[in-house]
Amino acid sequence: MKKNIYSRKSRCYFDVFHFKDQSLTGGGLSTEKHEIYDHIVSFTYNKSMSSPAGSFQCKILPVFDYSKIISPGDWVQIYLTTDDDKKHKRVIGNVDRVSLETVMNEDGTRESHFMISGRDFGKIFQDTNIWFNPYKIGDLEATILDKVNEIGGPSNVLIKNVIDLFLNDTTEIPNCSTSMNYWYIGNKMAQELDSFGHRQLADIMNMDDFKTAQPGNKIIPVMNTQGNFWQLLKGISNETINMLYLELYEDKNGLSLPKTFFGVRPYTFRTYKNTTLPINYFLDLPSVDVDADSIIRSSTGLNDHDRFNMFFLTLKQEPIFKSTEASIYSETASAINKASIKRNGLRLFKRMVDYGSLASNGQFDLKIYKAYLELVTEWYKGNHLLENGTFVIVGNPEVRIGKRMVVKNSKVYPNRQYFIESYTDEWSYTKMWRQTIEVTRGIVVEGNLETYAYEGKESLFNISGVSSVVNTTKDLANADALGGTFA
Repeated sequence: MKKNIYSRKSRCYFDVFHFKDQSLTGGGLSTEKHEIYDHIVSFTYNKSMSSPAGSFQCKILPVFDYSKIISPGDWVQIYLTTDDDKKHKRVIGNVDRVSLETVMNEDGTRESHFMISGRDFGKIFQDTNIWFNPYKIGDLEATILDKVNEIGGPSNVLIKNVIDLFLNDTTEIPNCSTSMNYWYIGNKMAQELDSFGHRQLADIMNMDDFKTAQPGNKIIPVMNTQGNFWQLLKGISNETINMLYLELYEDKNGLSLPKTFFGVRPYTFRTYKNTTLPINYFLDLPSVDVDADSIIRSSTGLNDHDRFNMFFLTLKQEPIFKSTEASIYSETASAINKASIKRNGLRLFKRMVDYGSLASNGQFDLKIYKAYLELVTEWYKGNHLLENGTFVIVGNPEVRIGKRMVVKNSKVYPNRQYFIESYTDEWSYTKMWRQTIEVTRGIVVEGNLETYAYEGKESLFNISGVSSVVNTTKDLANADALGGTFA
């Protein structure tokens, strides 16, 4: 078993790749690398599932005019060390702001420091805007307007195509080109991250998750999309079913590189089987072990406001055929726990799903729709029995969002495992590296068997036919008798 290496004594290393051309019209990719470590006072980094980009701040003593070698738009790699003095990359990022800050103390003396703030590589998804000038398409109308709007298919194919179209100049979509490729990282950092000499971040980013097929088809009008690039991708990801996020990963050579993670949400217990949809099991997630003696502080528990007792799905896409039965299928699907509603009132889980067709013509498929309903019911029927909360631990380089946190050797949290939603790295010159980890979906795992930590009895949630879909006018009329009101 791999032994975790924690950090009770640590150092911070800040490598900046400074673009030499800082002129008004500068676009050169030549960079110079500067390694900073002796003058760093503190470093913080926050990473969360709720945002494509994590944010960092680094406080540096002004023994040198760092504004001459660090500029907004420069790329950085930031490391923290563990007790064995090994460097662990925590951030590949881009600088947003460089500032010199001063403060007067109560005794009249003044202190100054440089503050470097920025975001990790998710910034390229957050700050890139998709926009076409509708008054100046001209001769490009046939090659861009029509062709971009033709992009369609399963969610994994569609997202990968859109990323390649706008961010990658080494992959071409057939008959489609925008000539708008962004985010070149400069020569020095490119050499460190990629042996092939690619200089565009999207060329280096791991996209392996998009090789896994997802069910259903959809065609989107990219030209009509408003907002930033990440909003576009989330809008076509079928978010109720799938999870899309950005994080570093280690390749086979141990090099930490950027990756776009995508797939069905990994919330499923081993005991559940589904032949219609691909399933990602919770216990198959990569894990990080957290020993009890590394836990500085913790607070976990259950929340009644997390309880759901009715599940209701609607479909974003309008079906091509319009029979009465098809319209009802396409707009309404529900699973109900009548006993829970009687005691706790209606707690409605209402979401939209997409990619409801097996055919490229958009014809609705009831089999997929039923599978979506069954899957979300399986995930969230015991939501109020899943622990969530916060752990503050001694810095662990294995902690990343999307991983499974396994608590080891703990009498307080015996056999507990959690899903990591967010974390914050905190380091300062006088203190050890600490991490604040926000976790959800906490369960007990014994002998590879998953159970709720505080489950009263197995039949607490006993829905009458998970796959039961409201499909007749009579059922709609009797909705109140089922314990809720259908919208």
